Amino acid sequence: MTTGRTAVDLLNEIHETLASNGIDGSRTEARYILEHVLDTDYASIISGATDPVTEESRKIALDIVSKRIARKPLAYCLRSWNFFGLDFDISEGVLVPRQDTEILVETAIEIIKNRNFKETHVLDLYTGIGVILISIAANQKVDSGVGVEIDPIAYGLSLVNRKKHNLEFLEFRNANVLTELRRLTEQGRKFSLITANPPYVPTSVISCLQPEVSGFENPIALDGGADGLDHIRFLAENAGGVLKKDGVLLVEIGAGQDKDIVDIFKSWRIIDLKPDLNGVPRVLVAQYE
Repeated sequence: MTTGRTAVDLLNEIHETLASNGIDGSRTEARYILEHVLDTDYASIISGATDPVTEESRKIALDIVSKRIARKPLAYCLRSWNFFGLDFDISEGVLVPRQDTEILVETAIEIIKNRNFKETHVLDLYTGIGVILISIAANQKVDSGVGVEIDPIAYGLSLVNRKKHNLEFLEFRNANVLTELRRLTEQGRKFSLITANPPYVPTSVISCLQPEVSGFENPIALDGGADGLDHIRFLAENAGGVLKKDGVLLVEIGAGQDKDIVDIFKSWRIIDLKPDLNGVPRVLVAQYE
């Protein structure tokens, strides 16, 4: 049954409802919701190619809107998320990939291109649903890749996303990063590149984050200890043991942590601190000396 309404009408309705309920970026979110529901792109919506909208589609869209108004993250509402131009399956409770993390992927791809490693072996720690390792391997040839994630739900999704992008040669392990890194060291495994997006939010700050984060995402993926640097200290102390001689470590860090990072990694050679789109140092680039 059709509503007699156009897709643009529904787009505006979604936008106005989100905006009136205090959702930031309501115009963009309205577009994502309608593209998802109609399984189309923005150009088709604007051109009228999907008109008229069915009542069923409108009902599905407004059901998503009601969940979003309750501050459920949009990624959870859609059960998929775009990262680095790729679509990833996602579910409730896991860390939602952020745009800032794309800087880490861009840097990794640039390093692989420029370093001319004889063989490229990538280790991705705190891999979550696999977006970093999969995005690297989808855009640049790697010889092997290992992702490590403690959360079983996120780990399961990394396997789904690996298959979705036809990268089943990548290996994902459901393990504690701290113990797995030590195990890899004992096994003598060496990697050209280590990427890591560790938990780096101070424990006391988590409850103060946006309700979409504090009320829904798994605290284990956020909590970096009292000052947010527990996992980063561990990486500084232990990641060098699995890096090849010419290998590079990339670590995403929190806003304002760069001065502490320089001190924590004083036994490393810091190549760069890549800024995010706001000019805030976001990705540590370092070699072990």
